[in-house]
Amino acid sequence: MRNSVLLAIICILLLPLMMKAQEPAVTRSAAFDDPEYGSGRLLLATNGNTLYFQFTRRKGIAVTVYDRQRQRTPIVYNPIRSWSNWRMDEASLKGVFEMNGQAVVFMEKEIKRDLNLYRFIFDIQSGKLLQEDLVESIHMPGLILMPTGEFLPKFYVRKDPASEYYAIAIFNERRGPDGQRMKVMHYTPAHQVINTGEYISTEDRYHHVVFLDMYVDRDRFVSLASYHYRENAISVKNAEIRLSSLQPGRVGFGHQSLDSTGDYRDVKAALKYNQEEGRLYLLTSVHAKSVKENNIMQQSKFAFDYALQMTIFDPLSLQIKRQYFVKHPQLDDYVKDHLKYKNPYYGLIQDFYINPDKSVNLLFEEIYISEDNMSSADSSLVNITGKKYSTRLGEIAVVKLDSSGREINSYAIAKAQQAGVKMGMYYQNRGGLGKISFLGRRPYFSSIPGFYSYRYLPANGAIIYNDYAVNMNSMDEDYRTKKDVYFMSDANAVLATYDGKDIRKTYLFGEPSGEKEARFAELGISTYSDDGKQYATMMVERKGRHLNAYIVWMNL
Repeated sequence: MRNSVLLAIICILLLPLMMKAQEPAVTRSAAFDDPEYGSGRLLLATNGNTLYFQFTRRKGIAVTVYDRQRQRTPIVYNPIRSWSNWRMDEASLKGVFEMNGQAVVFMEKEIKRDLNLYRFIFDIQSGKLLQEDLVESIHMPGLILMPTGEFLPKFYVRKDPASEYYAIAIFNERRGPDGQRMKVMHYTPAHQVINTGEYISTEDRYHHVVFLDMYVDRDRFVSLASYHYRENAISVKNAEIRLSSLQPGRVGFGHQSLDSTGDYRDVKAALKYNQEEGRLYLLTSVHAKSVKENNIMQQSKFAFDYALQMTIFDPLSLQIKRQYFVKHPQLDDYVKDHLKYKNPYYGLIQDFYINPDKSVNLLFEEIYISEDNMSSADSSLVNITGKKYSTRLGEIAVVKLDSSGREINSYAIAKAQQAGVKMGMYYQNRGGLGKISFLGRRPYFSSIPGFYSYRYLPANGAIIYNDYAVNMNSMDEDYRTKKDVYFMSDANAVLATYDGKDIRKTYLFGEPSGEKEARFAELGISTYSDDGKQYATMMVERKGRHLNAYIVWMNL
């Protein structure tokens, strides 16, 4: 009896340690001042080097190279010729890749009503800019510029995750003067065109063609998914989701329309490929009422409720192999039992991963977007109106489905963050693409999306996010007890793992010594090695009011 009581006391004392995740080995670079948080991107090269890109308004594209031993070479400043460096904030980042033993950056920039796509090629050893090319250009008539950019053409770049082949797509949501709606060019790693496909329609029954996603598999094929619809003043009619394939030796696209998508509304999607199975997976979010399905996702009380559909198809024949709508009743039970929800979980889809056994891990996050109208007067006393967005990024959820779409296991982690920007569905899947943030030397981190949300590490299933110490140290997972993270500089990076029963957490960069110390991560610039076994991101360390930045590496 006495031994049993002693054992029970020991177990109670050790419980907090047992509930902690194993702290990974983290290597950090030498400290540096980062004057423009939000403007950086990382690339892990196959030769062991790490390249840190900073897109600056003063000196162009600055590149720092770290060697295998994580030693830093001097920063190389690369002024660009295609536009004024001061207008860097008007450019959009379309991708940072390794190709043909070089680092390649794609950027989109409008210049005098021409929308241009540029390719910048860097030496992977020194970071020096070797080549600056205008890849494609589209002239935009003044009329197209009128409706707030809604119908502007757009460039999309996708690289094969398993090779260095890539593709560029040009999409015109509305028909241009020559009838072109989309154009796709398939490239080798040496930037030679393998194939080109165009979709031209002068008498198309669809008003809009929307790019959903695209996938490249070496020199075998380029597959893309698009959403076509016609609308009147009150509804969407004659919609369809279309699968397309571009293959060497064939002229133009092959197309296949998905059945029963005629009423689909507000569609977004992501494509991934299962190498073992040889199948593409299209994960589609759609307005729930338009497909007469129960909603599992909700963006706000006054926005659409969404259903989530998975379509598995052959990328060459475009034949549908499996299709199902996602349900997660086990997750709903989990959040009620552990996080003390009263209602089901309605988080938005962020990304998904395919496992070798054809099971799928779906990543969700509770997201609520708020908007406020703003009004101000400029120096000429002209009234300027606009909208200010804020986003609450809440509870994380991971749902595992088997090959038929049946839920196998699910769990959730209580989290509450308040960002001063708009962040929505598929944010993690899209990565650090889009406009580059420039926020000055003393940033307000709430305006930088990269510090918010979370990162899922597919190699070991761990999750990284920034949180207050008071939330991290509490054993209570009731979501109502979590303090909202408003000030990112007071947060610390947390590593959380799920062992099938419990959530285990630890400080990723070490436990802070008090309120005057914090170590948080800019997850938006994170990158993985090609084999997925190494992860790199940027850590910001605050001691008092002083901030230092570090590049950090983890072996998974």
